[in-house]
Amino acid sequence: CGGVNAGEREVVLKNIERACSEDWSPGIPKEILHTLLSLTDFMERHGQALPISRKLLLSAADRCKAYAKSLRYLEKEFRMSPEQREGSLERLFGLYQSLSLPESSNGVLSYAIKELRLELREGWFEMLRMWDKALEAYKARLAKDSP
Repeated sequence: CGGVNAGEREVVLKNIERACSEDWSPGIPKEILHTLLSLTDFMERHGQALPISRKLLLSAADRCKAYAKSLRYLEKEFRMSPEQREGSLERLFGLYQSLSLPESSNGVLSYAIKELRLELREGWFEMLRMWDKALEAYKARLAKDSP
């Protein structure tokens, strides 16, 4: 905020956070949320990122169904918070599907298996609409679990 003093900037910041918070403003119109998210993106791209939690921005983007913005925040969270990666996978798969990006889903799945060494979950194949692989995975688990 170029010509804004520190006190005014803090007030603007708090009001954006309140608007993005479902607790403070559950009925805020989606168009306003989308505009505020665009403002935060603009500020970040111009080297003046607002210190607002990515989780709060992600939640606001989800509420106004701004899937591309949700994906951007979630991918940043995925890269910057290794301890959160496993919990973010299914949300990433869902967003990639919503945005018709199956190749990205496949890439994240490969990364999860090879790099994160996560145990494969059959439901992931279902989420990715890989029906044959889901069936194979369920059969393999059934064979493994059967006495």
